[in-house]
Amino acid sequence: MQWWSKWAIGLATLVAAMPATASTGRFFMPQRPVAAPNGFVAMCAAQPDACNDVRVDSTLVSSDLEKLLRHVNRLVNRHVRQVSDAARFVRNDVWQASGIGRGATGDCEDIALEKRKLLVEAGVSPDRLFLAVAYGRGRGGLHLVLIARTDDGDVVLDSRSATIMPWSNAPYTWIAIQSADQPRLWFSV
Repeated sequence: MQWWSKWAIGLATLVAAMPATASTGRFFMPQRPVAAPNGFVAMCAAQPDACNDVRVDSTLVSSDLEKLLRHVNRLVNRHVRQVSDAARFVRNDVWQASGIGRGATGDCEDIALEKRKLLVEAGVSPDRLFLAVAYGRGRGGLHLVLIARTDDGDVVLDSRSATIMPWSNAPYTWIAIQSADQPRLWFSV
């Protein structure tokens, strides 16, 4: 995957020396503020509504939410062919929801944004959904996923897996997460 230039290289270097993630338990615990990924900042400048702090009263009960999360994760993973930004846009670090129609393509950020869009359209409150940057040794290096906050804990919707899993079971070292409350803010994990 090709994205986030200096930011990514600096974080990847730090990961090699990092112990297991600082968060424990069912929910991510934000640590210190960090700079948002460059592609995210550019997306927010171009599409401010995608980055505004919006809360919606959700009527979804926990079992319905988990069923919806599984459905959307599988739907998007099945319908979007993974393609790098360089191949898709002839430049790196473009964040744009992939769509799920005929010929839909995107990289991990685009796929995570599509899942978020579909979940919000289905009634999930945006403050229950946030993005996370991770590093997967042997799994392609830097990666971005969508995290959903359920009553039972934070779960990962991953473009590399049809299975939704608790964040602590995912095969990643976590680097940074988007604030669920203030989506323009990012934190180390």
